[in-house]
Amino acid sequence: MPAPLVTIVGHCTDVAARIFCCATKSHPVARIAWSAAGQIGTQDRELTSASPYTLGVFELRGLPASARVTYAIDAAADEASLASPASMLAPEAPTHTFRLLPTSRPLRLGLVSCNGAFQVTDVRRRYLMWRKLRDQIDSGHIDVLIHAGDQIYADAIWMKHDASAANGGLTPDATQRVEAVTEEYRRWYVERSWDAPDVAAVLASVPNLMTWDDHDIYDGYGSNDDDDEPPQQAFLKAAAQAFREFQTSHGPGAIGPPGQSFLTGFVHRDIGVLLLDTRLNRSWKTGTILGAGQLQSVEAWLETHAATLRHLFVVTSIPVVHAKVTAALKLIEMLPGRQGLEDDLREVWTASRNRAECQSLCKRLFATLSKNRGLQITLLSGDVHVGALAEMESLLGAHQQSSVRRIFQVTSSGVGHPPIGGIAMWAVRRLLTSAWVELGSADFRGRLLTLNGVEDQIIEARNFAVIRLEGDDCAWHPQGNVYVDFHAETPDGLDTRVLPQTLNG
Repeated sequence: MPAPLVTIVGHCTDVAARIFCCATKSHPVARIAWSAAGQIGTQDRELTSASPYTLGVFELRGLPASARVTYAIDAAADEASLASPASMLAPEAPTHTFRLLPTSRPLRLGLVSCNGAFQVTDVRRRYLMWRKLRDQIDSGHIDVLIHAGDQIYADAIWMKHDASAANGGLTPDATQRVEAVTEEYRRWYVERSWDAPDVAAVLASVPNLMTWDDHDIYDGYGSNDDDDEPPQQAFLKAAAQAFREFQTSHGPGAIGPPGQSFLTGFVHRDIGVLLLDTRLNRSWKTGTILGAGQLQSVEAWLETHAATLRHLFVVTSIPVVHAKVTAALKLIEMLPGRQGLEDDLREVWTASRNRAECQSLCKRLFATLSKNRGLQITLLSGDVHVGALAEMESLLGAHQQSSVRRIFQVTSSGVGHPPIGGIAMWAVRRLLTSAWVELGSADFRGRLLTLNGVEDQIIEARNFAVIRLEGDDCAWHPQGNVYVDFHAETPDGLDTRVLPQTLNG
């Protein structure tokens, strides 16, 4: 029974699940067999060709509520060659297990980003954080895993193009050439990122939700001066196609008009999760991060759903609150190799040309709090290769009557990528401050919080976060506290430590 090359549990409810599989081109049909709470089911489907692979998403509905689901997937050349359901679920057969979403308590979320584990040379350590993450999943501490961007590091695809004169003249309309680049992105997902057993075990054992960031295209896409040129747009087209196939195909579905953005999200009982697309429309030239169309879709979604929610998680790949960018831009003028740092600083929400959209996002989020007095909002982000917590406030009089005036932010990065060091870390350390920093305008401000256990504002190690909203009795915490546990790699790289945080509602 040939197992798929990649298996991902995608968006789930308490009675339904989407499960993605990627198989070899010679296996265009697949079967899933599942068992849950004494029930057994199967589903066959034809897979779609996506050279050099075939891809598909199983839609399982009517499952036993909040059950633990055991499943196996087989792929074959034709339907007659597929394994029988009994053999697929036999005790000795290789199977995966995941849990549908709970209805008796609030969701527990895991947060990861920046899976650049290939850069860790010590093979014992390379996937340590993924193994620890699997332990948390198996222990029931994570119901949904949020991937906040940089699921792959595909920069080498662009670098190969950029270094070869033979690749000149690439445009988005060069269909065959763009398809060849798309094939390279697909291979990167399968052969360079998700084929590692420790990563694959996580993807197959918990519902996963994903948004993207620059390394899913190439380093700094959208923050360079030439990203609107035809070759760069061709790479965006190729990367977006692969992203659509491998990351969003098993998600909750797009919010807003097709092609406008990869904005997505869902509501489970009284918790909402909204994943922003901070990459497709990003342009340093025009000062765009989300784009007007996506901002309108966000506003419409909030108008529809916010009144029914007690807590909303908004996922933005790059944190809204981070470094003091104005000071940082002045500082790096004195540093060697400054260009790379300057491009990174263009990425942040408070960079000069991004301030208008930062203000627009803050205004929408705080207006939503003001209109819905029982609601809390927490931002979830990645990108910066450190762990951090922050809080945001609105100083607008219209927002002062809200029962919850603050928005918290949890940043977890990276689960695989080594922590930053050298000049970059020196610069970050020089710019860390507990003072309030303007967010787009003087109407909004944010600041980093000191972390328990390190007495610092950042976790300077590989990490992931686990976030929960309930007290010890598994009911909503009466004060609305948000509990965050950072699982961080220890200095010797052979274990992790847990840094518990309480964000007071």
